[in-house]
Amino acid sequence: LMRYLQGKMPPIYALLFVALTFFALSTHLLARPHVLVWPLLVVWAGSLMNAQEESRAPSIWLIVIMILWVNLHGSFIFGLALILPIALQAVINSTSQLRPTVIWNWSLFFGMASMSCLLNPQGIAGAVFPLQVLNLQHLGAINEWMPYQFKGINPLEILLFVYLLLALLGLLRLPIMRIVMLIGLIHMALTHNRYVSILGLVSPLLIATSFGQSYADKFKDTKQTKIDHLFLR
Repeated sequence: LMRYLQGKMPPIYALLFVALTFFALSTHLLARPHVLVWPLLVVWAGSLMNAQEESRAPSIWLIVIMILWVNLHGSFIFGLALILPIALQAVINSTSQLRPTVIWNWSLFFGMASMSCLLNPQGIAGAVFPLQVLNLQHLGAINEWMPYQFKGINPLEILLFVYLLLALLGLLRLPIMRIVMLIGLIHMALTHNRYVSILGLVSPLLIATSFGQSYADKFKDTKQTKIDHLFLR
């Protein structure tokens, strides 16, 4: 995550967002399989967003990430869902001449990613298992599936305050589909405790380019200080 953010913004702010992410992860940092796929989620989401911003097709090597993901944890279904809004933003940004090619490239990638989900020991049953889990009636009795409780100073509150502050300062001007994705992630985090970690991991990726560009425009005439040079080194 730090590596991705450093390419979009000054290092000191990349450190800030990584620190906020770790704070969000601390609520669900357990010795369980979902922690193993957090790096895969960052690589997957960051690579898709880079492909969209650079107006190119997603890398075929991401399919390997999905095959590994589907055999580690059921959250691979979230990775599949991420393709759709990012692909839609790519289509919106494309010119009318290139739009058919963009639609084909992203549709092909989505199809390949979906088929790769069958490469698990249980085949179709393993691919649809996450959907079956979401329909279980007793989930509401499990702490991590309960709605988020705001008690004292907590990770979600701090994360939301930081994003609200950046937005009010005019440092966040996101494309429409990224706004939709960010609102969806916030809704998920408020609905179920376990999704605070997903918000913490994916939201910095969503805002990185916008924040970096807005920051550069706002402070383009400001001279770098000694501490700026220190963090750049």
